Amino acid sequence: MASDEDMAAGDDIEMKYTDDSLNQEEGLTADGGVTKRILKAGSGWEKPEQGDQVFVHYTGTLKSNGTKFDSSVDRNEPFKFDLGKGQVIKGWDEGVKTMKKGEKAVLTIKPEYGYGEQGSPPTIPANATLQFEVELLSWSSVKDITPTKDGGIIKTVVTEGEGWASPKDNDEVLVRYSVLSQDKSRILKQSPEQGAEFVLKEAEAVPAISVALKTMKKGEKASLLIKSGYGLSGEGVQHAEVELLSWKKVTDITKDGGVIKKTLNESTDYKTATVESTVKVRLTGKLPDGTVFADHQTDNNLLELIVGEEQVCVGLEETIQTMKLNEVAEVIVQPQYGFGSNPHQAPQATVPPNSTLCYTVELVELHKPREGYEMDNPEKLDEAKKRKDAGNGLFKQAKWARALKKYKKGVELIEHDDQFSTEEKKTSGDIKKSCNLNLAATYLKIDDSQEARKACNKVLEKDPGNVKALFRRAQAYMLTQDYIEAKQDLDLALRAEPTNRDMRALLKKLKAEQSALDKKEGQMYSKAFQRMAQAPQNKQPKTAQA
Repeated sequence: MASDEDMAAGDDIEMKYTDDSLNQEEGLTADGGVTKRILKAGSGWEKPEQGDQVFVHYTGTLKSNGTKFDSSVDRNEPFKFDLGKGQVIKGWDEGVKTMKKGEKAVLTIKPEYGYGEQGSPPTIPANATLQFEVELLSWSSVKDITPTKDGGIIKTVVTEGEGWASPKDNDEVLVRYSVLSQDKSRILKQSPEQGAEFVLKEAEAVPAISVALKTMKKGEKASLLIKSGYGLSGEGVQHAEVELLSWKKVTDITKDGGVIKKTLNESTDYKTATVESTVKVRLTGKLPDGTVFADHQTDNNLLELIVGEEQVCVGLEETIQTMKLNEVAEVIVQPQYGFGSNPHQAPQATVPPNSTLCYTVELVELHKPREGYEMDNPEKLDEAKKRKDAGNGLFKQAKWARALKKYKKGVELIEHDDQFSTEEKKTSGDIKKSCNLNLAATYLKIDDSQEARKACNKVLEKDPGNVKALFRRAQAYMLTQDYIEAKQDLDLALRAEPTNRDMRALLKKLKAEQSALDKKEGQMYSKAFQRMAQAPQNKQPKTAQA
């Protein structure tokens, strides 16, 4: 074992790994009919699947005496077959499907997975156990990609693409394609050489190409065999050659079409902006007629803002939170997520009421706020108090959504206070209590009974007699007409503060609403009984005469 001194001797130690599976016999079938011993490991993690066209080199020998009976290597001609289609002996299908690209292995195949009792005269005798040294050179993925698996579209991968992602319905794709007749003598439809660009779900090509593109990666080339119903109408069986050149990801940020982001330049960075992040963006804002109302294109004129502080319209702010550093996107913001029904005076122009906004945005700089784990205890307490105070200011301005975020962040910073001193724990408890009570008050403003109750419950877990928490939870129960629970909370709160005017007023309101509900239900049941009483009685069947 290496000593600490050995490990510290330098940073240029080369670590070598061995594959324990090399030269180990591995059973591929439960009955031991096919085993595999890897001579050379393959690359990647993918393996061919049923229906794929595989290309291999092999040398076959009899296990009993080592006699060679066949070899593609000697012919210098790779052998190809469709995996899992019964085109080769069963042992090959079982063995090759477990191999990776470039892997070389010895497959030992017993007669029941080989040529059985008949053998293959004159080279392979009856009941012979065979050994094949097989190298998997490559394969072409061949799949039925129709949703119903009816064989309507058979796709063969000609050239593998990059990465793992595939375009979705709303994405804008750039595709080079050609559609050919059954005998491939006529070009039925063809894109320009530079490719055709269109929204995938609005594909200008044949339906089969739309289906295929959803399974393809950037740069992938594929051949399609298209049956009637999936191709151009009236042309019968067709063939298509398709190449996915690139695509622009299109995202519905708000899930209602109110803010649509099209990524023009992907980023490989992993950093994204969060609430309270300070960012700098390169930005141009235009109206549909091309009028520029915001221009922050030069390095000394970048737009700097704090995410979550409403320094830009809601749609743009929500989009920035989805962007990675150095990403460039085009954003379309509908009026409800823009400046609404009021005119907005921007630096370069006035935005008319109910305007759709068109932005081009690049996230140039990103500075995230310090997380709790980066702070010492006094800093956590100080930052939590700042969030509480900021939330209070926003509450007074009726900015409920922003207030909620501030209160939640305040609680989050000091949620885990196990390492706090006694005095720090007391301060932490006070701040958390205040934030949770204010969270409840804010949720009540937006009629969210469930979340208001949760916030109150957190206070009552530590302080069961807290009057504010009982009162606010009673208000939350009133929203959902849970009058019994609401009265229980009000009774407890009034015991502590019997003259509290707000609580007595709520109790009066509760009794009035309960009485009205009881009266309504009483009338409903009364009418129901009346209808039952007025319903005709079922006649008794006549008794048969003797």
